[in-house]
Amino acid sequence: MNLWKIEVPLDEDPFKVAENVNVFVVEYKDGLILIDTGPDTEIARCKIENFLKEKGFSFSDIKKIFLTHQHSDHSGNLNLFSEITKADVFIPEGLEFIFENPLKVMEKKEKKFYYDSLKEGFTEEEAKKVSSYFSYLKERFSPVKNIVPVSNNQTISFGECEFKFLVLPGHSLSSLCIFDIKNKILFSGDVFVKDGFLSGYYFSDLEREDREKSIFFLLSSIVRLMELKPKKILPGHGSEISDFENVYRLNLRLLNFHKNKILKLLKERPYSPAELFKILFPQFKPHQVVMTFGLVLQIIDFLEEEGKVVIKEKDGKIFCKLKGG
Repeated sequence: MNLWKIEVPLDEDPFKVAENVNVFVVEYKDGLILIDTGPDTEIARCKIENFLKEKGFSFSDIKKIFLTHQHSDHSGNLNLFSEITKADVFIPEGLEFIFENPLKVMEKKEKKFYYDSLKEGFTEEEAKKVSSYFSYLKERFSPVKNIVPVSNNQTISFGECEFKFLVLPGHSLSSLCIFDIKNKILFSGDVFVKDGFLSGYYFSDLEREDREKSIFFLLSSIVRLMELKPKKILPGHGSEISDFENVYRLNLRLLNFHKNKILKLLKERPYSPAELFKILFPQFKPHQVVMTFGLVLQIIDFLEEEGKVVIKEKDGKIFCKLKGG
């Protein structure tokens, strides 16, 4: 087995969440597996194609594509690469509708994000500007063929290796983590990353009942990954992880840091989610709102689940306050 990591820059991606995203190419006896396809940018396409050429491969050598999750920095070239390679595309079970009807899904997200942003405290101008970023996705996502939905704990054989798929909630509706059983290598997508902290569902267009336990789900998902006892974890962003428990504890410390900042603010008075966001992240750029504001919502939801915060709606606006305050 040969394994390579391609660090694809996210400079042209309007949902830039990091400097790079990791795309992995794995060579087995039966051909290549591509894990994630990067953002829908010319830079990404050229970088992946040039890498294959340097190693003596072409797109036709890719026999399978494993997609860790549907976020645009990981799936931007999926339609193009699946057409070129004719490879089967393995995705988490339950996400077929996103890839079969992407335009309909993105239109719904854009509209709902706009109205929810108004309720959560953004001005009309801010809500329009933020929700307009879904227009980028509408223009770039096309239906994907050769979809193979996989279920939790399903295994497949490829070449000399066997893979175990874990379909885990938390970072996204469903994330696919891939475990190479023989070599004990885990591809974790964004469920577990080293150079960041816990991030549950970051699209705030989700209904609250779908969103409210995302960090709880994510914590339990990470524990499940650690139970596999991998020799190394290869995440969707940043460097390889081998010191699992230390990285996990760091993530928890950063989560608690933000929780405590929100609790301190709520001692003063009730705040809307948008007000808390602007205080916590005053230097945000418009394209970062989808993820960063979603993070604030997750922490508020987490505090409500812990019984420390109450979330109320009054006159069509949402605000949160300390429980008993």
